[in-house]
Amino acid sequence: MSRVLRALWMALVAGGALWLTGCYSYVPLRGAPTAVQEVQQGTALKIHFSRPIQVEMGERGANDVVELDAEMIRVEGDSLALSVFQATSQSGYQQQVRGRTARVPLDAISGMEIRRFSAAKTILAGAFVVGAAIAAAAVLSSSGGSPGGSKPPPPSQ
Repeated sequence: MSRVLRALWMALVAGGALWLTGCYSYVPLRGAPTAVQEVQQGTALKIHFSRPIQVEMGERGANDVVELDAEMIRVEGDSLALSVFQATSQSGYQQQVRGRTARVPLDAISGMEIRRFSAAKTILAGAFVVGAAIAAAAVLSSSGGSPGGSKPPPPSQ
């Protein structure tokens, strides 16, 4: 039984840690897309489109894209050059593209969000990990050698 509890606690701790590892949050960029001129190269962005568009990413393409997770490269006239990590289509399909370069028209952008460090999420993640470790230690220490448990067999004669 203790192996089951250990496996359960390990799965709980791992799942909670993965869920809370995002120590970042997205903050809307006011005045997007015209304010994009002020965004520095290398800034992580979530870009929302006013209509589904087709996005060419090197030899890959994505149809009906409504959202991109990307990193800012530069503004090129009336388009935005991005290093794209994920494209989300109108149907909800998410395509992982691992930093491929794409250009999107500025007039198709309805909103942008910038990824910012979140102290609150970081503290919450740390508290969760510490709490889970304390709970796991308590469960593991109480499962072995408790009084009233099974007694060892009598010595053979």
